Amino acid sequence: MKTRTKLVGLLFALFVMMFSLGAGYASNTPKLNIDKRPVYAKCSVADVVREANKDYKGTSQKYKDKDIIDYGIISSIAKNKKSIIVKFSDREVSVSAMKSEVGFFSKGDGVAVYGQFAFGSEKKKEVTIEADHLGTATNELSSDYYIYGGDKSYVDKNSVSVSLADNRIKFNILKSWAETEVATDEAYQKIFNSEIYRRKLGKFYYVNRADGEPQPELFGVFYFDYNVFLEQDGDKKKTHDIEKAIISNICPKELTKLSDPITWKIIYPTETSTSSKGVKFDHYVGVYDNYRVEFAFTPVNSMGNDDGGGLCVIIYMYYNDSTNPNHALYTLNSLTLS
Repeated sequence: MKTRTKLVGLLFALFVMMFSLGAGYASNTPKLNIDKRPVYAKCSVADVVREANKDYKGTSQKYKDKDIIDYGIISSIAKNKKSIIVKFSDREVSVSAMKSEVGFFSKGDGVAVYGQFAFGSEKKKEVTIEADHLGTATNELSSDYYIYGGDKSYVDKNSVSVSLADNRIKFNILKSWAETEVATDEAYQKIFNSEIYRRKLGKFYYVNRADGEPQPELFGVFYFDYNVFLEQDGDKKKTHDIEKAIISNICPKELTKLSDPITWKIIYPTETSTSSKGVKFDHYVGVYDNYRVEFAFTPVNSMGNDDGGGLCVIIYMYYNDSTNPNHALYTLNSLTLS
């Protein structure tokens, strides 16, 4: 695959110098698999039930497979402890859940239900919830998004909307994140790639905590524009080859493994996932120096004319398996393409 503009290795010199920590990883399981670590949107279950009473088919299509969370009061618990009846505002809904979690609750307890709606036949017009988790709660939920575990919740007003490539890619980051220009190995330049920087196709951030203190994590998004970086139109159809070239360019140690066509087909993508907004990702975990580098790729379709489309590339860099990816997951889940 030829490239019109050399994709400069995104050698994270600034990152490595700032966070000189010892690496500790043993797994190549992607932390950004949003299917395994859903971002649950606050939802009024009572409103959905009312909506379903008016338009059952439309409501079921609207909320199918959506990861939602709401607060309610437990009205009753099944004898087998595999389901509970929860009163959400003025509507009671049956919630199926893990017996091990139901056992922690009693009738009258407040509960945060993380899960998805289940819709029966149009004739019965039944709305239930299949819970992934039950969480303790004492009052109504105040945040817009929640991630189970780690007590992480997010409010949209505490985030900043970012757009790239003439608004073709949009996502939210926390206000505490600090933008950085990733250095290359060429005299520690302030740009990670002249074309991506000049055309405003990418952003990189230090993933800071809410109080602004830095964490040993780096998150980046950039648009790999086929018209800019590919010489031959035929290359545009070789999406996985392009992804392989990007991975090996950023993580040169991966090249040997990725060069074997049989191995490549077996290990790539490591996993796939789909966000609540319907964006589908291919995932891969590589190594740069003593750091894990996660990649998530999703295609950006052509808009016609001379626009050949491209790839949205997400890079998440951290040093240890114990890293909590919740901030990065919130941003990944917010990503939209047009």
